[in-house]
Amino acid sequence: MNQTSYQIKHFSRSRQLVVDTLRVAEHKHVIHGLLEVDVTQAREVIRQIEARTVSINWAARCV
Repeated sequence: MNQTSYQIKHFSRSRQLVVDTLRVAEHKHVIHGLLEVDVTQAREVIRQIEARTVSINWAARCV
C-alpha cells in the first residue's frame, strides 16, 4: 500500500522568475517618505502664460 499517485513537475520559466523575484524582494526594505515643495512661483508663471494665451485666442476669434 505504498503507491504514490502524485507527480513532481518542474516550474516553468515564468513561474521560476516570479519565485526568484519574490525571494529577492523579501530582503528589500521599503521606505516611504513625504516631500513638500513650494510651487507658488511655478503656479504664477502658469497663470501668466494662460492669461496671454486666452488674450491671443480672444483676439484671433474677433478677427
